[in-house]
Amino acid sequence: MEYVTIKYFDNYMSANLYLNKLKSVDINCYLKNENSNTVLPLSLNTFGGIHLCVAANEVDKAINILEEFTNH
Repeated sequence: MEYVTIKYFDNYMSANLYLNKLKSVDINCYLKNENSNTVLPLSLNTFGGIHLCVAANEVDKAINILEEFTNH
């Protein structure tokens, strides 16, 4: 399955908040670079932050859910 990064984070807590919101509505997703940036926080710029990746066929649905989540 192909995954697409839809959002970047510089904070573990924010990344997990968004990840769990998507998982709660059965969106297939994961965090890329989560461990690297949590264990080595100074490496954040090296890895480009924490990436919220979503299954390619669910990108539009995920973006809509996150926009609604962010605006409320």
